Amino acid sequence: MKQELVINIILGVIAIGIIGIILKNIPPVATVQIQPQTIGMSDFSLHNNAGDCWIRINGNAYNVTSYLSAHPGGTETILPFCGGPDATQAFATKDGRGSHSPRAEQLLKELLVGTLAP
Repeated sequence: MKQELVINIILGVIAIGIIGIILKNIPPVATVQIQPQTIGMSDFSLHNNAGDCWIRINGNAYNVTSYLSAHPGGTETILPFCGGPDATQAFATKDGRGSHSPRAEQLLKELLVGTLAP
């Protein structure tokens, strides 16, 4: 019994050593900083329908195409802004009915395409 315990401890130490060697030899993962792209208004305006919908909020373009059908307010609240007028006020106030949740704010960040050219 005591001999088995000693063997298990030795095997554990060896296993930890092997894992340490393996991990030490794995090259570090490079982090890539993705710079937001600048989008001209002529390009932005091409994304103007339910099958390809970008909206602009606070000078940024967001591709909301994949989210349209999941939007709790329905697609009709977003579609008028696809490739068109600024949606900053509509998003900030939920078209006058309150404000969006922190989850909506986070989702918007995930849908960022880039910054609109002035």
